[in-house]
Amino acid sequence: MKIKIPKNQLLVNLPPKVELAIFLIKLELKNVKFTNDLNNKGIDTYAGFLDFSALI
Repeated sequence: MKIKIPKNQLLVNLPPKVELAIFLIKLELKNVKFTNDLNNKGIDTYAGFLDFSALI
């Protein structure tokens, strides 16, 4: 028997602070990947870099 779990459904309930931290880490990783891709294309992204590390 296979259990179908929706992709947007978490398996455990996390405290709101943990969920916020995970959300911010995901944003940080997306931002770093995006700016690295732009830098590889030759675009200077230093002025537009968002740093979420203080919030995390």
